[in-house]
Amino acid sequence: MDSECLNERASDLLHLQQNDRAMVRQICRVKPEDMASVRSSELLARLGIDDFDTILWEKRLRWFGHVARSGGAINNVFNMKKEGGRQPGRPKMTWKAQLEKDQREWGLRDVNPLD
Repeated sequence: MDSECLNERASDLLHLQQNDRAMVRQICRVKPEDMASVRSSELLARLGIDDFDTILWEKRLRWFGHVARSGGAINNVFNMKKEGGRQPGRPKMTWKAQLEKDQREWGLRDVNPLD
């Protein structure tokens, strides 16, 4: 098993995204009665900012590049294998597994962070 730096939970991400969208609506001064007619993507484009998911993905990959280039303890911890058995039930999504999923989804499987 990989190092035990767990990924964000889906419920936590949903709360963060809802908060992010609420702040965007407040910045754009969208009234509650107008919320159904104005899409979040339009508001984000109006402000010139990216969606929360995209920003999170970029930050995660940027941090991965930093970890991969590091020659110190942080890289050792990233590549460490956990000893012992695992808990019953479905394994938790680790940060490393989330990075591999991101790379697959965005077509970055063959990209080397050391380049």
